[in-house]
Amino acid sequence: MRKAPARLFFLILFLLSADQLSKYLVRKWIDAHESIDLLPFLSLENIKNSGIAFGMLQGHTGLVIFTSSAIVLLLIVTALAIMHDSRFLWPLAFLVGGSVGNLIDRFAFGQVTDFLRLPHWPAFNLADVFIITGVAMLLRVFMLEPEKNEEEKEEEGDGRGVSASV
Repeated sequence: MRKAPARLFFLILFLLSADQLSKYLVRKWIDAHESIDLLPFLSLENIKNSGIAFGMLQGHTGLVIFTSSAIVLLLIVTALAIMHDSRFLWPLAFLVGGSVGNLIDRFAFGQVTDFLRLPHWPAFNLADVFIITGVAMLLRVFMLEPEKNEEEKEEEGDGRGVSASV
């Protein structure tokens, strides 16, 4: 159980580092709005986004930073509160790592660097991928493993797995 905080911290640090390194390299090597085709369905393009998903809230940087900061704080508090449950370790690491990655950009530059481009889809970055992955992992836990949650409650209710003192 003591390993959970360290594992969570290092997972977040790894994801955050990957996100920040990728954005740094894009800012350094790709000019603004330049596009480099990698595959027929994927290109790299240096795009600045002061809004949130799909470019919403452009020009409302203060509101976006405030709201993002509150969400990151809530995610960190949640992660610390439930990190003992290993089912939430990866989803929370992805959510916190991605959210903090974009928040760092907002504080440092007033916008995030988006660079992954698919046809007919707005540009996005690794932090966005991590956030979506974390949400999908949480959905999997809640939708595909509810029986495990009920079984754990039943075990606690019938005395198995709980030490009884008389």
